[in-house]
Amino acid sequence: MYNRKLAFWSIITVLTISIWAAWNLQYTSFDYNFENFFPKDDTETDFFLKHREEFRSDNDFLLLGIESPGGVFDFAFLKDLDSITRTAERLPFVEQALSLTALSERIREPYLGQLFTRKAVDLQDESRLQSDSAYIMNHPLWAGTFVSKDGRHAAIFLRTQEYLSKAKSDELAYALGEFQNQFPQYRIHQAGRTIAQLYYVNKMQFEFLLFVSISAILLLIFLAITYRSISGVLLPLIVVALSVLWTLGLMAYLGKSLNLLLTVMPTIIFVVGMSDVVHFKSKYLEELREGKPKPSALWSTLKEIGLATFLTSMTTALGFATLLTSSVLPVNDFGLYAAIGVVLAFVVTMLTLPAALFFLPVSEVLVQKRKDPWKGILHRILKYNFLKGKKVLAVSLLILVISVAGIYHMKVNSFLLEGLRPGDRLRDDFSYFGKNFSGARPFEVSLSVKDVQITDYESLLALEKVDTKLVEIFGAEGLVSPVSLVKTINKIWNGGDSHYFQLPDREDWNQLKPRLERLKFTDKLKDFVSEDQKRGRISGNIADVGSHEFYKGYELFNDWWANQQESSFLDVKITGSAWLIDRNNEYLAQGMLNGLFIAFFSVAVILLLLMKSFTTMVLALLPNILPLLVMAGFMGWFGIDIKISTSIVFSLAFGIAVDDSIHMLSRFRLEQHKGKSYLYALKRTTLGTGKAIVLTTLILCSGFVALTASSFNDTFYIGLLVSIALFAALLADLFLLPVLLLAVYKRRKKAVLPRRDNS
Repeated sequence: MYNRKLAFWSIITVLTISIWAAWNLQYTSFDYNFENFFPKDDTETDFFLKHREEFRSDNDFLLLGIESPGGVFDFAFLKDLDSITRTAERLPFVEQALSLTALSERIREPYLGQLFTRKAVDLQDESRLQSDSAYIMNHPLWAGTFVSKDGRHAAIFLRTQEYLSKAKSDELAYALGEFQNQFPQYRIHQAGRTIAQLYYVNKMQFEFLLFVSISAILLLIFLAITYRSISGVLLPLIVVALSVLWTLGLMAYLGKSLNLLLTVMPTIIFVVGMSDVVHFKSKYLEELREGKPKPSALWSTLKEIGLATFLTSMTTALGFATLLTSSVLPVNDFGLYAAIGVVLAFVVTMLTLPAALFFLPVSEVLVQKRKDPWKGILHRILKYNFLKGKKVLAVSLLILVISVAGIYHMKVNSFLLEGLRPGDRLRDDFSYFGKNFSGARPFEVSLSVKDVQITDYESLLALEKVDTKLVEIFGAEGLVSPVSLVKTINKIWNGGDSHYFQLPDREDWNQLKPRLERLKFTDKLKDFVSEDQKRGRISGNIADVGSHEFYKGYELFNDWWANQQESSFLDVKITGSAWLIDRNNEYLAQGMLNGLFIAFFSVAVILLLLMKSFTTMVLALLPNILPLLVMAGFMGWFGIDIKISTSIVFSLAFGIAVDDSIHMLSRFRLEQHKGKSYLYALKRTTLGTGKAIVLTTLILCSGFVALTASSFNDTFYIGLLVSIALFAALLADLFLLPVLLLAVYKRRKKAVLPRRDNS
């Protein structure tokens, strides 16, 4: 029997650990570092990190965009633009601010040979505005970069200090917010890593509290309807709250910040922990209604439900733990701490719930035998399975076919701000630069040469072909490269005439090279060509077309370049921070399959060892494959692409969905061990666990549906897709699993029937 001493020390243990965890909560922090999404232990990541050590980082910039209803080349607007640019340059950690009013270039007067500086816009002489606007709109690098092609939008480029820490990035982002308020007459669009980082963190903090609150309210409603007592509501809430507290306290103690994925973890622990509580309480009340005293009822519940709950906790934890195979650090963290949280939820439940129930008085309302509407529903389901088993199998097969057909429409694809929902201000701002300018997605190409130098004429001719192809494939206009710089030098040397924005002939270039210092172009060239002139870069921004389209362009470009004669001495490699994040998506499909295989295999081994039945193991897995296929088919039919968030839902859903099958099969095995016949054991299993399975699925689904309130697409899809899988798993457990058990029974019965003697 469960005794007072055991209950007392269980509560003391829980209180001690809870106080420790609560103390650690003060160290909880939130973080969003996009570089954590670079592939781990990857040659492409290593290559880019070395590349940016030699040159500047491709992502240390901010873009500001302003629309002028009367057009950019309105003199009053240009004065405002100049004021905005000068103010922006004084922002903390900003090294340079460039806009139409801050741009200038050295020009050589062709006849006299004198050099002078030409400003893009002369704010001292309004009469020059028409000629200035014509000069700008014909400029091959300024038009489309600092002014939109329709002449209605102006952009300001802010170069920030390299590798800003989070504290400095936040300071700059807050300063940008105050900066915006100084010019209320304009809607200033903003894009860049610094802005996105703080924006994500603030949203994560808000949604963390939102999800916990929604989950608590939904659980409160379910518990009030189910148990109709104060202790029946508060006790389960305390148990799951302690589970979340222990997990967050451990994370804070280990110095692990909450990222975008980890913000949904408390909700998952809430609902998974509540599943343990509901199964325990349902069995405990069943024991009490059979007339057992409280200590005996608690001990019987611990023995029978404890093992099943332990199994379900282990399988759920394994489902999460398979995410450790991912090459993405945030996914690894999510898998690790979610698995730990599920195990802690089991420990908290087994320590707290029996001890609390031991000391609390038994509610007569809950233990009195009364007509249960659930039994009538479950009886009808059981009867339907007995009589219409073939129809259940046929419907399951039809759903399987439809789902598999949908899977063929799935593709791996993501965008840089995929996590933000349509209509979100930051996402709209990034889209603004894609629509009106060259874009806000960093684009970086590494160059290296053999036996020549990058500024040799042969190299420049080859690089011109590369520039042209990049524009053709990626729409990468306005990129800065060694070729574009040489073309600019040629243009400057010929009086600033845009017709001379082209490579000079070999003889002219040999004459121009020694004059780079005089033209004040040496420093600019150093940003794009190494000191030994063996390595270089092409850099700029492009529109965010999505990883699927970008990868097709990447393959197309590589195939083209491999067939070029110049590839023998010039190596061209697309790289950059955005490309590395895209590259992760190419690993997702394989990683998802590997994770699922590990989850299936691990769960199968555990079931085989503990259930000691190969048939039981197969029956536990089969009904849980169908929900995963349903979820994948839904993604395919509704155009939901595979990305970081949607790739983790398969292991997550399997780990949770298999729990109900384990509870049913564990109960079925116990009933058989009690001497019940096969069919009667199946009946007792359906009636005994059916209500708990439905309730726990409703609780789980409500928790995950709450995630669809998120303004992050990643969180929204986790909530939607897992809810679909869990509901499909419930139907599979109530209909398909019993029908499979009946099929096994009929096969065994047929096998033992004596053969008829026809002699």
